Amino acid sequence: MRTLSTTVISFVLSAGAFGCGEEEGPGRAEIAVRFAAHADGRPLPGVELLADSRPIGTTDAQGVLAYMLSGRAGDTVGLRARCPEGYRHPDDLPELLLRPISDLEGQTTRALEIDVPCRPAVRDGVVVVRADGYAGLPVLLDGREVARTDEGGVAHVAVRMAPHASFRVQLATAHMPTLRPQEPSRTFTVPDANEIFVFDQELEREEAPQVRRRRRRPPRRNPTPRRPAMREKPNLRSLWHDTRGVYQTEYTIVLVLVAILGAVAIATLSVPLIQYHKSILTMIVSPVP
Repeated sequence: MRTLSTTVISFVLSAGAFGCGEEEGPGRAEIAVRFAAHADGRPLPGVELLADSRPIGTTDAQGVLAYMLSGRAGDTVGLRARCPEGYRHPDDLPELLLRPISDLEGQTTRALEIDVPCRPAVRDGVVVVRADGYAGLPVLLDGREVARTDEGGVAHVAVRMAPHASFRVQLATAHMPTLRPQEPSRTFTVPDANEIFVFDQELEREEAPQVRRRRRRPPRRNPTPRRPAMREKPNLRSLWHDTRGVYQTEYTIVLVLVAILGAVAIATLSVPLIQYHKSILTMIVSPVP
């Protein structure tokens, strides 16, 4: 931005270079000025110029306005410009110091060129989104869906915002929980110029973890001693011990009966033998007649 002091110094240097001629009238000075208005380098018609808040004219179709500034020598003239709708007014136009300027031969120099930039109030941009080949992903602009990626995983979003404004672009991946990273986003800032923004996001598919099912083991039973298989008669209970290892009552009774019968048999056989033995002893001991 050119300040007042810079402008005054530039005009003083110009006057020294070309020399100072005689003033046009007592205490008067005139300066030929050529205003060139443009928007990003393109001529801009319809720009109104003001000198000390007084309108002096409007630029033509080529964005040019030629004007002769006049006043008392030594005065400063403030310049302002009003740009058409959709453009921002420049705030860095210089202040001119009125001095008679001529060349060494006393001839008036050519008109002073004043640049009048009228920058657009909004800037256009395009966001190129690359989703690593994944198709059908929603593209959100500040939380609002504006596009979806095509078969190649690419989407284009047009933006139109004021300079220095920020916006956020996001890929919605909540419906694909195996993609990493989830819900990636990036924030961009609009410069004071038309711009192309690139959102290049790498995505990876995470394999779902395999759930290992544990085999259910059957409950462990108390071990029981194995016994040889026995042939049993129908409708007869087994005489083997039960699961607690205790003999059954029936088996005990049978054992007692067998013991009693054995004792009776032994007694029955023993009585005749004892009587026979006694008779032999009697015959031996008795005297012979």
